[in-house]
Amino acid sequence: MANPRAPNSELSDAEFIRRYEARSLQEFSHHDHLRMAFIYARGGGVADAIQGARGIRGFAQALGE
Repeated sequence: MANPRAPNSELSDAEFIRRYEARSLQEFSHHDHLRMAFIYARGGGVADAIQGARGIRGFAQALGE
């Protein structure tokens, strides 16, 4: 069962990032924001986490926020 605070928790990390980068996630919670930063940091360090986080503004615009 999906966690309502983490609507994308059932996705693998790879699928989550793929959908994030394609701006195709239907929802993006605070938990998702932290998860995204952690995945990028784990893969390439702080610099990658910062670069990945810079995409949030465009992602929010794609969601109409």
